[in-house]
Amino acid sequence: MVARGAKERLEGFFRVREGEGGARDPELLARQLMLVFDGAGARAGAKVETLEGLATATVTVLLDAGRAGAPASAKVETLDGPATATMSALLDAAGVK
Repeated sequence: MVARGAKERLEGFFRVREGEGGARDPELLARQLMLVFDGAGARAGAKVETLEGLATATVTVLLDAGRAGAPASAKVETLDGPATATMSALLDAAGVK
Protein backbone atom coordinates (compact mmCIF):
# COMPACT_ATOMS: atom_id res chain seq x y z
CA MET A 1 0.00 0.00 0.00
CA VAL A 2 2.92 2.36 0.66
CA ALA A 3 4.29 1.92 -2.87
CA ARG A 4 0.84 2.37 -4.38
CA GLY A 5 0.30 5.59 -2.44
CA ALA A 6 3.69 6.91 -3.55
CA LYS A 7 2.93 6.12 -7.20
CA GLU A 8 -0.49 7.77 -6.95
CA ARG A 9 1.11 10.91 -5.49
CA LEU A 10 3.74 10.95 -8.25
CA GLU A 11 1.07 10.55 -10.93
CA GLY A 12 -0.92 13.36 -9.32
CA PHE A 13 2.19 15.54 -9.32
CA PHE A 14 2.73 14.84 -13.03
CA ARG A 15 -0.94 15.60 -13.76
CA VAL A 16 -0.88 18.94 -11.93
CA ARG A 17 2.45 20.04 -13.38
CA GLU A 18 1.47 19.12 -16.93
CA GLY A 19 -1.86 20.89 -16.51
CA GLU A 20 0.06 23.99 -15.47
CA GLY A 21 2.47 23.45 -18.36
CA GLY A 22 -0.26 23.51 -20.99
CA ALA A 23 -0.72 19.81 -21.74
CA ARG A 24 -3.81 19.11 -23.84
CA ASP A 25 -4.66 16.05 -21.73
CA PRO A 26 -2.79 16.15 -18.40
CA GLU A 27 -4.46 12.93 -17.21
CA LEU A 28 -3.25 10.90 -20.21
CA LEU A 29 0.20 12.47 -20.12
CA ALA A 30 0.56 11.69 -16.41
CA ARG A 31 -0.35 8.06 -17.08
CA GLN A 32 2.14 7.90 -19.95
CA LEU A 33 4.90 9.35 -17.77
CA MET A 34 4.13 6.77 -15.09
CA LEU A 35 4.37 4.02 -17.70
CA VAL A 36 7.85 5.26 -18.65
CA PHE A 37 8.82 5.74 -14.98
CA ASP A 38 7.75 2.22 -14.02
CA GLY A 39 9.23 0.62 -17.13
CA ALA A 40 12.55 2.41 -16.75
CA GLY A 41 12.74 1.37 -13.11
CA ALA A 42 11.94 -2.25 -13.93
CA ARG A 43 14.47 -2.46 -16.78
CA ALA A 44 17.23 -0.76 -14.80
CA GLY A 45 16.45 -2.80 -11.69
CA ALA A 46 16.65 -6.04 -13.65
CA LYS A 47 19.90 -4.81 -15.21
CA VAL A 48 18.37 -5.43 -18.64
CA GLU A 49 19.57 -2.09 -19.88
CA THR A 50 21.36 1.05 -18.84
CA LEU A 51 19.21 4.11 -19.16
CA GLU A 52 21.93 6.59 -20.11
CA GLY A 53 20.01 9.25 -22.01
CA LEU A 54 17.19 6.88 -22.96
CA ALA A 55 14.70 7.78 -20.24
CA THR A 56 15.34 11.51 -20.66
CA ALA A 57 14.94 11.35 -24.44
CA THR A 58 11.74 9.31 -24.11
CA VAL A 59 10.17 11.65 -21.57
CA THR A 60 11.15 14.67 -23.67
CA VAL A 61 9.24 13.22 -26.63
CA LEU A 62 6.19 12.62 -24.44
CA LEU A 63 6.27 16.11 -22.97
CA ASP A 64 6.64 17.68 -26.42
CA ALA A 65 3.85 15.51 -27.82
CA GLY A 66 1.55 16.32 -24.91
CA ARG A 67 1.71 20.03 -25.66
CA ALA A 68 0.64 22.19 -28.60
CA GLY A 69 1.71 21.14 -32.08
CA ALA A 70 1.89 17.43 -31.33
CA PRO A 71 1.00 14.77 -33.91
CA ALA A 72 -2.69 13.84 -33.86
CA SER A 73 -1.97 10.26 -32.80
CA ALA A 74 -0.35 11.48 -29.56
CA LYS A 75 -3.68 12.72 -28.25
CA VAL A 76 -5.79 9.71 -29.22
CA GLU A 77 -6.14 7.05 -26.55
CA THR A 78 -7.29 3.72 -27.95
CA LEU A 79 -8.72 0.72 -26.18
CA ASP A 80 -5.17 -0.30 -25.31
CA GLY A 81 -4.81 2.86 -23.23
CA PRO A 82 -1.80 5.01 -22.55
CA ALA A 83 0.74 2.44 -23.75
CA THR A 84 -0.58 2.68 -27.31
CA ALA A 85 -0.78 6.47 -27.21
CA THR A 86 2.77 6.57 -25.83
CA MET A 87 4.10 4.37 -28.62
CA SER A 88 2.23 6.39 -31.23
CA ALA A 89 3.81 9.61 -29.94
CA LEU A 90 7.28 8.06 -29.95
CA LEU A 91 6.87 6.64 -33.47
CA ASP A 92 5.55 9.97 -34.80
CA ALA A 93 8.49 11.80 -33.23
CA ALA A 94 10.89 9.34 -34.83
CA GLY A 95 9.26 9.83 -38.23
CA VAL A 96 7.96 6.27 -38.45
CA LYS A 97 4.67 5.98 -40.35
